Amino acid sequence: MKLFMTDTLDLMIQRLLAYAGLFYFYVCGRGVVRKWESIEQCLEKGFILAPNHVSYFDWIILWAVFYHKKNIKILFLGKEKLFTHILWGAVMRGAHVVKVSDTGDKFINRSHYKRLLNSKYVAIFPEGTRSKTGEIGEFKNGIITLSKRLNLPIIPVGLLNFEDAWHPQKKYPKLLPKKMEIRFGIPIKIDELNSQNLDIVKSGVKDLLCS
Repeated sequence: MKLFMTDTLDLMIQRLLAYAGLFYFYVCGRGVVRKWESIEQCLEKGFILAPNHVSYFDWIILWAVFYHKKNIKILFLGKEKLFTHILWGAVMRGAHVVKVSDTGDKFINRSHYKRLLNSKYVAIFPEGTRSKTGEIGEFKNGIITLSKRLNLPIIPVGLLNFEDAWHPQKKYPKLLPKKMEIRFGIPIKIDELNSQNLDIVKSGVKDLLCS
């Protein structure tokens, strides 16, 4: 009975998350999704999304768009401290976000780690934190390691004007932000664990934001 109630609550949270994310992106933000073909060519095998991170809305809107378009529940990684928030914690648990340490270097829950290893559709913010300036910060090696471990290509993602929607230093989101865009880049196959690959991923995200 308890398991049934938990599953039902998770489903309710997921649907609410999808409706809220889609409404804000498409109605308030007049949102546009570009270069979806990059996703289509990787649907069968799976992928790891690598977006820039500038807003509280980043993961929510990405999660909602994939749930709406392809009924895919993207598996995100989230810092442990975020799960302690009464609202965000409930939302992240409902969306099955994988809990990692605040430093991002280890998994807190073994079952979460197993879930990650069995996932085809994953998203990681390579910077590890939201940018307060809008500029892309240093990328962490974790995304390269995970790509090799899961044998999945990395798809760079550019989130445009998301910082205007809900800036990390603002308490509340804007009702009518600048026009928002999600741009997907060319999938990157990781053959070796080296810093050059990390630079390629970072350049891929930068190019999407500038094009």
